[in-house]
Amino acid sequence: QSISSIANLAPQNNFSNEHINAGGSSGKSKLNLKSIVGAIIVIAIIAYNFFDNQNAERAKDFNNELVELRAQTGRKLESLNEEDKDYFNNCSSVINKSLRRIEDIPFYEGKKGVGHEFKDTAIKSFKAYLNLMTQLSKLVDGIYNSENEEDSVKIFTDFENKKNELEKGFNEEIEKLEKKFDQLQKQYAENNNLELL
Repeated sequence: QSISSIANLAPQNNFSNEHINAGGSSGKSKLNLKSIVGAIIVIAIIAYNFFDNQNAERAKDFNNELVELRAQTGRKLESLNEEDKDYFNNCSSVINKSLRRIEDIPFYEGKKGVGHEFKDTAIKSFKAYLNLMTQLSKLVDGIYNSENEEDSVKIFTDFENKKNELEKGFNEEIEKLEKKFDQLQKQYAENNNLELL
């Protein structure tokens, strides 16, 4: 009887083991699926944060280099001698170099597409300065190329009037561009999780 009872119990135990094993393996696959999904989510979050931080760094570099280029250009222009007859040509040369250097700055569009407008506004500011310097340079050339002293005095008087007129138009244009640049810079910083110092 004891042998028979054991024999009768054996299939039940085997069935029972198989049932537990089946349940265990199903539990494992559910657990594995949950683990895989969880791992994918964690990896996605880490990757997002990594790329987000990397992009914020790129935005910071672009902003800082653009601002530094503008500051350097201003310092170079201030260091030029206004008494030099080639003053306006020298200014134009400095500005042209800065315009070329803008293209060397690693560009980053940033979130919400403000980067292009931000860069374009900086370029427009440089071009406004360049336009003013080019026109003033032409006026100065007219003074130096005059045949006699009377012409020279008249041209100089005309130069002063024309210079004042050009500078007035320039100041109005540059004020608008600088205001726009500041607004775009704030927007660019906000969009890319940067803090302006």
